[in-house]
Amino acid sequence: MKLTAISTIMVVLVLTGIAYGQDAERLYGVWEMTYYSRAGQVVDWTGIMIITPKYFTRNYMAKQRHSFRDQYESLVDLPEREKDDMLEALYSKYGSASGTYRVENDTLTFEPIVGGNPALLGRRPSRRIELDPSGTRLSLKGTMTRGYGVEEVWEKLEDLD
Repeated sequence: MKLTAISTIMVVLVLTGIAYGQDAERLYGVWEMTYYSRAGQVVDWTGIMIITPKYFTRNYMAKQRHSFRDQYESLVDLPEREKDDMLEALYSKYGSASGTYRVENDTLTFEPIVGGNPALLGRRPSRRIELDPSGTRLSLKGTMTRGYGVEEVWEKLEDLD
């Protein structure tokens, strides 16, 4: 009786592991951000994310953000208003990171190697994964380092073979 129960548990664990592996493979591809909310407020952002069997890269930004020109020799030549615009565009309206990742159960944990803000390196943001049955719509939900909730929806543009 004990042997049968142990065998049944082992089969379930193996099948569960296989299922999670298949889900991880379903993440491989090129994804476009179609929805982003922070602290319950929808933010009009866009982005692209590429997930390979080992690495990820993410670039995302507000659709409406300040534009600035590379017309000055040095940052000290920038007028104060343009410095403020540049800081806002790069700090609060843009994000990027690339590195490795891991998938455990329904959680995707990013392990950045490089990022738009080097001060965020060493942090490992985690997101709960919801992948639709067709594998073309990915929802990521979690908590940002400052404590507010974030939700992202990504649509698959291309599979990686």
